[in-house]
Amino acid sequence: MKSALPNKTQAEKLLQEMDGCLSTIMYRANIAFARSLLRQKKFDAIKILARIRNEFAHKWDGTAFDNPIISKLIMKFPAEYFIGIAGSNKAKFNRIASEVVQQLLERANYAHDAYKTIPSQYHDYFDLSEEERRRR
Repeated sequence: MKSALPNKTQAEKLLQEMDGCLSTIMYRANIAFARSLLRQKKFDAIKILARIRNEFAHKWDGTAFDNPIISKLIMKFPAEYFIGIAGSNKAKFNRIASEVVQQLLERANYAHDAYKTIPSQYHDYFDLSEEERRRR
């Protein structure tokens, strides 16, 4: 996400500070999706992963992967996510989560590499005040 935001100083504040407006995965995913950095399938997968995470994080009743709510959420993933995965809901969750994270890292690396191709005189352009931009 940070790679796609031209103002690196502000991006750092939004993404890293605990009270930053993009401090949760769903805020980040919504912005990334709105900016066309995520496709619908990946966005939907992140929403399901976040809901599963919330079930575990916010319920103190011993939620487990065989819980009916978790099972129902896992079955919301498209069938192609389960190709080659046999076994428990936990195995399916781990496989899907690792695949989504890997693909997001690949996109972040791509954005980082794309940023490097921008002429260096423009790298800090959005960190400048409006007046400083006009003087350039």
